[in-house]
Amino acid sequence: MASLGSSRLRRGIAGLIGPSDGEGARRSKERPFALASKTLLFAAAVGVASFFWGGRGGVDQATLWLIFGMLAVGVDVWWGYAGLLSFGHGVFFGLGAFGYAWITTGSLPWFSFLGQTPLAGALFGVVAATAMGALVAYFLSYGRVTGAYFCIVTMALSFLLAALAQGTPLFGGFTGLGGVPPLGIGRFSSSGGAAMLAIVAVTLTVAVYLLRWLLNTNLGRVIDGSRENETRIEYLGANVPKLRVMMMALSAAVSGLAGVFFAAHSGYVSSDLLGMGISTEAVIWVAVGGRMTLIGPVIGAVAVRAAGYALSGVATSFWQLFLGLVIVILVLVGGNGIVGLGRATTGWIRGKMAKKPAVGKAPT
Repeated sequence: MASLGSSRLRRGIAGLIGPSDGEGARRSKERPFALASKTLLFAAAVGVASFFWGGRGGVDQATLWLIFGMLAVGVDVWWGYAGLLSFGHGVFFGLGAFGYAWITTGSLPWFSFLGQTPLAGALFGVVAATAMGALVAYFLSYGRVTGAYFCIVTMALSFLLAALAQGTPLFGGFTGLGGVPPLGIGRFSSSGGAAMLAIVAVTLTVAVYLLRWLLNTNLGRVIDGSRENETRIEYLGANVPKLRVMMMALSAAVSGLAGVFFAAHSGYVSSDLLGMGISTEAVIWVAVGGRMTLIGPVIGAVAVRAAGYALSGVATSFWQLFLGLVIVILVLVGGNGIVGLGRATTGWIRGKMAKKPAVGKAPT
């Protein structure tokens, strides 16, 4: 790849995504610390509200929603910033969960040298998901598979691995694997409750900070350019397939980490984690929250899951229909989901306030 600091490449990227993309330019200037602070405050607010709503059970639900939010962030890294829609991120989520379960329960004798500690399980799960993501992206990116064909291949991958897991004892077959221990170091164990919520919230905040920092660098601008115009950015010297392998590996790592947290939190993993269901839901969470925002997918996951939980108690038979209608309206009206709707509303209010004459002065 050509040097990211070369004047030719930087001028080309500026012409490609600079003045013509005001919203993208505004997003690129967002400070990592500010975005991470918003993420942490949102996670804390969800945890506090859930505690007052349902006590310990509510906190456990909030933890699960934030874990799904982390998975959605992984999808946003790929779909939002790399620009390719994937229906296969459940594979990375599931591999992270199974990797953690395999190591901590001693289901992989040939990896016994790692021990059965939660830390070893977490590292193994993230590495397994990252390796799978890089492998998939390598063949698809260098094979120039994009658009609808990329969606079809990732969808087929989800179906394939889910079916394979159902018939393989290593994955627990149809019943899955139980008895997965919680996260812990030494005598400390996060067996649910506020401790697990805090670990997930802090990890999610750090992930958002690091991702925003990366996307604000020159490398991030090259990634933006590859999304906007692949041919032109390659002409300027960037290796787009290599960029996409890196982005998919990063996206899979975040999704795999979410899977690790899911396994440690629930104590159970099954083949459903690898299938189309969770992959499709993750795409919906990103669309509802807002693409290319990082915090939007977290908001979308919490909002959709919380709304589904609330509606299921009111309309037992038709809650999914109501939820689907709400999601469609929100995406159509909001433009870029909840975050886009919030920004549009804030801009409208600021515009009205700017036009309002000062008190005691005649309007001009």
